[in-house]
Amino acid sequence: MSIAVMFERVMNRALLGLGLLWASAACATNVFVVPEGTHAVQPEWVYTNWATAATNIQEAHDAIDINDGNIIFITNGLYRLTNQLMITKGVVLRSWKDGATAPAETILDANNDGKTVSNRVMVVSNAVAILDGLTIQNGSVANDYGAGITIYKCLLVTNCIIQNNISMGTGYGGGGIQVWTPWLGKITHCLVSSNYAGRGGGLFVNKGSTGIIEHCTIISNYASHNNNPYGGGGLNMAGSSDAPFPTTAVTARWCTIAFNTAYACGGGVNIYFNGGVVENCLIASNYQVRTTGSIRRGSGVHFNYGTGQGIIRNCLIACNSNVNNNAAVQMYYGGRLENCTVVNNRNGGLSGIWTLGGGTGCVVNTIIYSNLAFDVLYTNEVEFTNCCAPDELLGADNITGYPAFADPAGDFRLTSDSPCINKGLNLEGMDGARDLLGKRRILERVVDIGAYEFLRRGMVVIGR
Repeated sequence: MSIAVMFERVMNRALLGLGLLWASAACATNVFVVPEGTHAVQPEWVYTNWATAATNIQEAHDAIDINDGNIIFITNGLYRLTNQLMITKGVVLRSWKDGATAPAETILDANNDGKTVSNRVMVVSNAVAILDGLTIQNGSVANDYGAGITIYKCLLVTNCIIQNNISMGTGYGGGGIQVWTPWLGKITHCLVSSNYAGRGGGLFVNKGSTGIIEHCTIISNYASHNNNPYGGGGLNMAGSSDAPFPTTAVTARWCTIAFNTAYACGGGVNIYFNGGVVENCLIASNYQVRTTGSIRRGSGVHFNYGTGQGIIRNCLIACNSNVNNNAAVQMYYGGRLENCTVVNNRNGGLSGIWTLGGGTGCVVNTIIYSNLAFDVLYTNEVEFTNCCAPDELLGADNITGYPAFADPAGDFRLTSDSPCINKGLNLEGMDGARDLLGKRRILERVVDIGAYEFLRRGMVVIGR
């Protein structure tokens, strides 16, 4: 059983148990928050209805004596914070407007009275705390991590907007979200946008974490660091050089990672020291800025000292770019690609996949096609197996030729005459896997090459 499946079962049991607890606990007391100055509201400890609601989120949190699944209902409005929120209790922070959540209208803003303060928005350190339907914005920290949300422990962050947060200082990460060990939780259906940090402009996941990031849109974030292990404009997943695999068991899946920028490495995603898995994601239109020096790698994805254990799987890596010698996927001392489509990337001089350094990286069941200059540039002998490219690849059972896309300009599903159909290598754990459109990864006896399985006309798909 995979780590992701085991984690999913644990999460489901935890959420079910927590839901039953909320429904049955006679002592549970929900509290309410409204913006300061709301008409006809007279705050009264312990803020148990809208008429006596708190006007300060931290005070509402602190009014809860027992960690029994209380919900802090926060009505729509702008909440300017003078200090970072410290969420230490097992509570739910949920936006509320007319009986539903309202994330775009419920704004937690660390910009006090229009003046930027060195203040993150929130620290969460309770294993069953939940954030639901909030905008987290304008956090700013100097020489520190996680300007938007710093997570030590947290069960769930869902339906949130994390935007315009800045973690300043060389090497500091997680402009939008910083995740520390021993996080075991889920970040889902969130928009992470326009955040800034030295590494992990959108999100930085530290070594030893075990959680899931899924169905998120990670766009227009920036990582400013100019050195090799850092970067990751959208997402930075860090492992450790001396810990056994997997050193970071975080999986990012079903996400869009696009229009992010890194100064040095990994415009979209940076994975280093065996850190994490990215699967079933669109990694597109990311950018790497640095044009001089040797540290300018991976406009879409950068592996650093991965020794084959950081994984990108079932992903479309397309339209990433750089103005100078670079590649959409930089495999520096390792990394692993499985069933990806690397296409239409426009990096000046290199482009598709660049293998560099030593390590034990490999590329399996992957299409590399229509990348400017070179589709693959070898500086070391990464093994290519059951891949498709216009030119001959190093390795076994590869296909040289055109993969036959539905539309080479933008629809990279396979057509019926594609040489990639039923020509992949069936890998362990693939039976329950899905392609980028959610179809079963093996529709016939053998997996297809690339991010998409070909569905023949008239074929009945059971269990899709």
